[in-house]
Order: sequence, then C-alpha cells, then structure tokens
Amino acid sequence: MAKRKDFIRAIEAYDDALRSEPKNMEAYYFRGFAKYEIKDYEGAMEDLTLLVKSGIRIERDKYQYVFNTRGIANYFLGNNEAALRDYSAAISINPNFTDAYGNRGDVRMLLGDASGAIADYDFAIAVEPEDLDLYNNRGVARYQLNDTTGACGDWARAVELGSGEAKVSWDKHCK
Repeated sequence: MAKRKDFIRAIEAYDDALRSEPKNMEAYYFRGFAKYEIKDYEGAMEDLTLLVKSGIRIERDKYQYVFNTRGIANYFLGNNEAALRDYSAAISINPNFTDAYGNRGDVRMLLGDASGAIADYDFAIAVEPEDLDLYNNRGVARYQLNDTTGACGDWARAVELGSGEAKVSWDKHCK
C-alpha cells in the first residue's frame, strides 16, 4: 500500500512540474512509468505516446523502456497488435533487451504465432538462462505445436528453477 501511495505522490509531483513546464518530457517519462505501476494503463499509454510523438530527444536507452512499458500497457488493455509493434520497437533500439523478447513472445502466443513465440523465448533464454517464466512459456508454445518432448523438457527446467505453474503442466502432460 505504501508503494502505491508513493507512486500517486510522484504522479502529483509530475503533474505540478508539467503545469509549470508543459514540454518537460522527462516528467512525462517518469509520470508514465508511475501510472503504469499503479495499473493506470490508459494514463501510462497517454504519457508514453505523447513522449514518443513529441520528437523531443531523451536518452536513447530510455526509449527501449518506453516502448516495452507501452507494450505492456497495450497488452493489459487488449491491444495485442499494438503491443507487438511496441515490443518490436524496443528490440530495434536494443537487440539484446530480453524483457521485450519475452513479452513479445507472450503476445505472439496470444495471436496464435507459437513458432514466433518460441524464437523470441529462445533468444531470451540464451541471455537469461535462469528465467523460469521463459522456460514455462516456451513449454506452452512447444506443446501447442505438438512438441511434447520439448515442452516437457522446458517445464522440467522451469520446475528445477522453482515454477509451480510449470509443475502443473509437467504433472498433467509429462508423467
């Protein structure tokens, strides 16, 4: 609860900053992230989209987070095609941004592209081999493509890393 209050206070402070300096893109950047943290996905989208459309330059590495976070907001708002574009934009800025690969894989699964999802999960796992969610999600994608052996291998690895969700899939499909 304290964390939420901190983000709300931060949003109020950024509101004040923007009243006195409406073109303060750093304030839009941080307010957008604060809105995301309190699950105000529409508000986050508004601020982050304004930032992208403004053409005002912020540090290049921040844009990967802008697009990834906007992608997550799109995902939660049910705008999966837009989320896919945002994750791809984040990856084009930083081709090693594993969070964006994992997120894009998740959206590809929702859009019925299990093969594309596996490619994204493969890349992310190569960089972050201890991420249990990546193994679990790749297992689901493999299972959808009738690769039970691959799915069971991924779920087994996710279980080794501590995934209860993967244990359910393993117990149901691999025993």
